[in-house]
Amino acid sequence: MRGTTADGATFELSRRKGSWVVVNFFNSRCVPCKAEHPALVAFEQQQTTLGADGAELYAIDQPPDSPAEIMAFFAERGGNWPVVLDDDGLFNVAFGVAQVPETFIIDPDGIVRMRWAGAIDSVTLALLVQQQRDIYGLQ
Repeated sequence: MRGTTADGATFELSRRKGSWVVVNFFNSRCVPCKAEHPALVAFEQQQTTLGADGAELYAIDQPPDSPAEIMAFFAERGGNWPVVLDDDGLFNVAFGVAQVPETFIIDPDGIVRMRWAGAIDSVTLALLVQQQRDIYGLQ
């Protein structure tokens, strides 16, 4: 899966192999997404402090957000993770996303291990990532 981030960089999900990855589907106009965002900021900060042991966080924006709207959303609410534009809906279809927010935990082999529909809090997300690490024995 390949896309372009809000800041114009190229994103390839397959290049994330070897790391635990959390992918969050959202839209800047979505009320539950706005409510969830502080939890994702806290999760990202926690994972950053873990260094190489932390999970990588990425967001997939559901149209019709423009890059400027996404950048404004993050400038106002915080957070510093890449946001991939899903203008053609391929990420949405590949993951089977029915609504936003929706969050996926992907193991270092690129296998989706957990799907969470609806808003999630930072503690639950961190526990789920650790649970998946423990279950599958992949660090």
